[in-house]
Order: sequence, then C-alpha cells, then structure tokens
Amino acid sequence: MRGTTMHDIRWLLVLLCALWLAACEPAASPTPPPTPPPTTLAAPSPTPTASPREPKLALLGWDWSPEGGLLRAYLRNEGPLPVRLSGLAAPAGQAASWSRVSPDPLPAGGVAAWTIRLDGAARAATLDWRPAMPRAEPATIPLAESPLAISYLTAAADGRRLLVFARNDSPTALIHLEEARLGGDPVPAEFRQRDLAPGEVALLALTPPVPPPLLGRAAVEVRGRTQDGAAVSAWGDIRPRAAFFPIGARPDPAELGEEALRALRGQGFNTVIVPLPEAQGDPFWTLLRDEEGLRAAAIPRYPADPAQLAAFADDPAILALVVEALGRPAAELEAAERAYQQATAHLTYLDLGAAELSADLAPLADAAGLARYAIDAPGPRWAGSHALEEVYTDTLALRALAGPGPVWTWAQGLGLAPWGAAEADTWGRLPTAAELRAQLWLQVAAGAKGVFWSAYSPALAAAAPELWAEIGRQNGVLAALGELLLYGEPAAPAWVEGGKALARPIVGERAAVIPVVNLDYAWERRAWAAGQPAPEPSPAYAFRAREGVAVQATLPAWLQAEDVFLVTPDGVAELEWSVEARVLTCRLAALEDAAVIVAAGDEALRDEVAARLR
Repeated sequence: MRGTTMHDIRWLLVLLCALWLAACEPAASPTPPPTPPPTTLAAPSPTPTASPREPKLALLGWDWSPEGGLLRAYLRNEGPLPVRLSGLAAPAGQAASWSRVSPDPLPAGGVAAWTIRLDGAARAATLDWRPAMPRAEPATIPLAESPLAISYLTAAADGRRLLVFARNDSPTALIHLEEARLGGDPVPAEFRQRDLAPGEVALLALTPPVPPPLLGRAAVEVRGRTQDGAAVSAWGDIRPRAAFFPIGARPDPAELGEEALRALRGQGFNTVIVPLPEAQGDPFWTLLRDEEGLRAAAIPRYPADPAQLAAFADDPAILALVVEALGRPAAELEAAERAYQQATAHLTYLDLGAAELSADLAPLADAAGLARYAIDAPGPRWAGSHALEEVYTDTLALRALAGPGPVWTWAQGLGLAPWGAAEADTWGRLPTAAELRAQLWLQVAAGAKGVFWSAYSPALAAAAPELWAEIGRQNGVLAALGELLLYGEPAAPAWVEGGKALARPIVGERAAVIPVVNLDYAWERRAWAAGQPAPEPSPAYAFRAREGVAVQATLPAWLQAEDVFLVTPDGVAELEWSVEARVLTCRLAALEDAAVIVAAGDEALRDEVAARLR
C-alpha cells in the first residue's frame, strides 16, 4: 500500500460499491411492441419513441361497396386529445377521386367514418395516416364485398337502445350472427334472429351501458359466420336522432301565414320546408314555433353564414338543416354540410331534387331525399312520363348511397314548383289520386322514413280540391303507421297472386307493414328533351283492378302474427288471413292501385292504429 493515499482509497471503495450494485440489479428486459386491442382489425403503428400526447388512431374496420366504389373505414381516437383529420386524403395511385371524414376534429375516444371513392375494381387500398399521425406507417387493407350488410340503423323510441337491421346479401350463403360491437367494443345485444337465409333481414337491439348521445357518432359492427365457417362482418354509422317521421311540404314563403300553417296542420302535415330567417324574431318564424306539432326543415344561407347558424344553433322548431344540391359541386356541398353540423345541434338533410344520382354525394348528410315522379315530370335525363317502377328503384338506389341512415323522399302531389318555376317544371298535368297513391306507397315499400309532398300553395290546393283532400287522407295513414315505418326495414319482397304487383313487408319489433302496389297498368310514354317543344300531356295511367288477390309474405322469426288487418284512410278493415311456418297468406277483396296491410305481433296494435286514424 506504499504510495497509496487516503484519497485513492476512498475512490477505490466508491468503485467497488458501484460494481456491487450493478451486479445486484436485475437485467433489463426489452420493451415489447404494443399489442393492438382485440377489436382492432388493423392499426397504424406509431414508433416506440412517439410521445404519449401524439395522436393515436386505430382502424376498427371497414366496409367496401364495389358497386359505388365506396370504402368506409372507421377510426377511433385512442389518444388523450382531439385529432384533426382534415389532412387525410384519398390513397394516391389507386384511382381514388375523393375522400371525406366525419367528425373532424375527432374527440378523444370518438369514432370517425372515413369515406373514400375508389375504382370499383380495386382489390386493396393503402391508407396513409401521416397527416394526422406523423410517425405512423401506411396500412394496406384488402377490399372484398361482405355478404352481410347493415341496411338500417336508428335510435329506438326509448332513447336507450340502438336498433340494427342486418341483411344477408348472399344468393347462396347461410349466415349465423355472433356478436355486435359499438365503437369497436362488444356491446350487449338482443338478437331477434341469429340465422339468416339469403335475402333475410335480422333485427338486433343494442343496449350500451351509456347510450350514444343524440347527434353523436354511433358506429356499429355486426359479426357472424357463414355455414362453411368463414367470418363475415358489416359496419354502419349514424348520428342518432329523436324519433320523427316527417310528413312535409315546401310552400311558397310569400304565401305563408297563420292560416296557411293551420291548413297544413289540418291536412296532417307536421313539417314545412322553408328558408331559415336571418335572425330570431322573424314574424313568420314566431308563427311557426307557436304552431303545435309543426317543425321546419330549414334552408340556411349558402355558403354558410356563421352568425345565422349561431342564432338558430339549438332551436327546437328545426327538424333538420337542408343542403340543396342544385347542381353545386360536391366539395361545396360538403363544406356547407360540415359547417351546419359543427355550428348547430341539428340533423342535416341533402335534397338532391331531380339530379342524377352520384356516389360523389354519398354519404354527405344525416338524411337524403330525391325527387322522382312518374307523371309528366322532369327526370335526370328527360322530362315526361315515366314508369311507376322507376319511383321504387330510384328510392332503392338512393338508400344504397345514403348508407344505413334515413331517406325522406319527395312524393308527387299538387305540382312540381308553385313559384318561380321554369316551363319544364310546370308542363303536363297533375297526377290522379290513383297515380298519387301508387307512387307514394312504392316509395314507402323501398324504405322511405319520411315523405315531402312536391308542392303546396293555397292557390294550388284550391285548384285541385279532390287531390288536396287525397293528400290529407294519405297523410293520415302515414301518421298512423309512422312509428312502425320509422322503426322497420323492408324484408324480402312478398308474392302476389297473378304477378304484376309489388308487395314488400317492412318488418319491425311489433309488426310488419306490407304495402301492395298494382303494377298492371296501361300508359303512354312522353319524352321531352331539352330544347324541344313540349308534347301533349300524357293520358291517365289506367290501372287494371283485380278481385280476390292473395298475398304471401315470409315473416321474420321474431314476429308471431296475432292480428292482420287492412289500413285505409277511413279506418281499419278485416282481412282473411292465415300463417303457416312463418308464411303469412292473406286475401285482398280487391286491388285497384295500392293497399296497406299490417301483420301485428300483438292484438292491441289494431286499436292504436285505429285511434291514430281518427
């Protein structure tokens, strides 16, 4: 130890202690990579060095529709802060024409729907997250159409449940439903029918621990398996809304007053489509708010006026804010709808008018409507007379673009436009009462959840009193059956003896409403292309009435018919009926243009419908 100082000894002791502590410390294990939650089908993976406060999105699932080339991907914000998604763009190099995402920004824990328009022949899509998650890697997902689809999704009347209608679109496969998820997480669900044959519709009642708020985003997934064990899945999303079946008209604002509003209420209307005033205190708006049982589908200023929207942000008189297509570019319509949605607590309604259906406009609002009339009316390609069946098929096409949300269709009534109308909008004739009924119930059979009659003014009503009275009579039937229609979904078409008729059960928890429309009619086509002189108005469509017509419909497994009756504007009527192995057979004494049958799961429903008709 010669030459060793006390200072050296102290440093040597410190070194020995450090070596001893290091030998006692357990070996550090490498940090395992993050594991995606079990509900995640695919997820963009941030790098291990990402900050906890950086955005974190999970891809819950997707839905692919090759017919419209629409990919809907569902994203959940799993970070602690809202995430701006406006930078997300359509995948490059995949013939993608546009993409849109809602809501934006996405709150923490929320779910957004990212819709992308792709080439319908695409086999895969690469989603680039980097505008929202700078450290994330793009995710590539396969594109294959699922045989399972969510055809309709709505909040139940009790406000606690979500009603989901899932449809088997396969022509051959049998599907067994296994579970439902809300926002990517399992949710308690009552399956009213688990096994689906081709074309069948199942009803699921979801009861989440915390019901999704009205106008919040509810993204639902239904999972199942085919008979050969292949997993299938379907997605759908809505902003839940309060129960309401709108029966509306678009009057001339210059002619509206207290007397006109009361006339509309007296004819069974509960909604008017009117421009939104500049500010509260408008005299007409005060009249509207004071008229019990009447609401407004209001048309705000375009482009959106923040001050106007703020003044009516939570006005209870407003059913929805209307986005009018009017040939405007889809990007402008999207910007207006987003402004309406972000600035107010109201639904948005896309009014397509007589425009050509385009996937570029879907899904662009909470609800959508289309004007398709058969009688001497403007169409997307020509004005003139159309086959009645086009009203039905165009409503189905609108529903395919609108997703699982509602459609509020336009029905042909007193005219096409009572004020400021171009010549092409007023040429021709009004429909007969029979033509009116046939078109209306074809739209309802296709799944309409609300009806707007094409026009109203006191002068039009006075000029066609019989037609105006018939509109009121049909409004009474719509109001009596509105709740059943609102919480129901079209199932497989029924069989009608003799053919040349359409019958389709709209099945719900309590009943099946079965519109039957006679398609055996004679008519003369009229076509009027732009720039050509107008032809003579078409003659009335001549329906060939039948007597003793049998109708057969397959009822869903959850619905046991206890009573079957006919619904008319004058009340309910008896029918001859029987049920065997879920097949309902009933016989109409006569079928002229349209009839409405109700197969009730409880005997009390007949009295309820009769009371509403009175």
